[in-house]
Amino acid sequence: MKVVLTIHHFPPNYRAGAEIYTFRLAGWLIRHGHTVEVVCVESITHGENSDIECMHEIYEGVSVWRLYFNLEQTSNPFYYGFDNPEIGVWFTEFLQRERPDIVHINSCYLLSVSTINAVKQLLLPLIVTLHDFWFVCPRITLLKPTGKLCSVPDNPAECAWCLATEKRRFRWIEKRSSQTASILAHTFLVSQPVNHWLGIYPDTNAILERRKILIDALRQADLILSPSEFLRNVFIKQGIAPDKIVYSRLGLDTSHWIVPEEMQREQSDDLHITYIGQIAPHKGVHLLINAFKKLDFSRRNARLKIYGDLTVFFKYTVSLQKEAKGITSIEFAGRFENYRVAEIFNQTDVAVVPSIWYENSPIAIMESLTTGTPVVTADLGGMPELVKHDVNGLLFEAGSSDDLARQLQRLLDTPTLVASLAANARPVRLIDDEMVQIVSLYERFQLSKIGPFIKTT
Repeated sequence: MKVVLTIHHFPPNYRAGAEIYTFRLAGWLIRHGHTVEVVCVESITHGENSDIECMHEIYEGVSVWRLYFNLEQTSNPFYYGFDNPEIGVWFTEFLQRERPDIVHINSCYLLSVSTINAVKQLLLPLIVTLHDFWFVCPRITLLKPTGKLCSVPDNPAECAWCLATEKRRFRWIEKRSSQTASILAHTFLVSQPVNHWLGIYPDTNAILERRKILIDALRQADLILSPSEFLRNVFIKQGIAPDKIVYSRLGLDTSHWIVPEEMQREQSDDLHITYIGQIAPHKGVHLLINAFKKLDFSRRNARLKIYGDLTVFFKYTVSLQKEAKGITSIEFAGRFENYRVAEIFNQTDVAVVPSIWYENSPIAIMESLTTGTPVVTADLGGMPELVKHDVNGLLFEAGSSDDLARQLQRLLDTPTLVASLAANARPVRLIDDEMVQIVSLYERFQLSKIGPFIKTT
């Protein structure tokens, strides 16, 4: 079977959860005899115009088509950010040339819903896996610039003001007014003249258009997969039919891990705490450092290792390093190759996932539990679906460094608690199990559709 996978970015330069998942999905399909073509965006700041340029390469055995363009040079960067007709033309020609049996879209972010439209115009079967909230939130995370969580508001003026506060002058007004400005904005930004007078764009009309175009496009998919029940319910509330969107937990690929025979977890009197992931504000690393600084080490010492790329969100990294300055028990360990993940967790008593946004199915949690490592995480989004309080980990109040510190203090003061939680840490789902389901879906929809490139014999 020939499968086209799309994703906003792809390794080696991008290694967030959705990118890593798509890379592993492609590798599994190839190892099991399928042909895979991956389409991704490499740069949205390339060149002096909006023309699409493409570079093809084989990356670790995967055929990858990397797109380059300059989003800011389009006639309307906000609109082109969610419906880019130039990508639509390129992708249509690509599909006509490659003739896949099925298209599996893992993200329309950067690629835009023109990819969905191209697939359905050619009558090809389409599966979409959701990884975030891009279809309903222009900021992707349902997290405001102020750091506050958002539900998808009924009033599009709330979204318009949220995006406006990404700019310094509006963010300053928001902070100085103790959010009175936001209450007024939600009322008055429904008026187009007010939007125009204040210089706010995207305005309420643009937000409404985005919502309609994206949800209408998503409804065209033959099937939508959601890695958490939480994410599934968000989209059902936005009008996606419950029978169209299926809960399907992502599977973890451990085939590349190096695990020495009879590996024994390293023993230490200290509590070893580990963070693995993006060093980015929405990941809540600042909460973890603040919580660590509040711990009482009179009974037992602790050490904190923070793994992740220190260069992507450089200003944020610098702020974290300032917070940790002089604390020798906090180490910024940088990136590591994923094949070492079992080794890293072998040196860990507990992993912490302190995200302040609605994470859905974090790979870091799945890797931790698969290695028998308990997890401390926020009671937010899909994370409590993976981590059960006082069973295989601990939950803390989202956004609260005080409550995170309280849960970590429990582990410090009760050494046996780590062992009891670790005894219940088990793999959530492995990739072979997920792929049996995915391939069966591919075959089901491939055979049920009659299009210009579909073979039904």
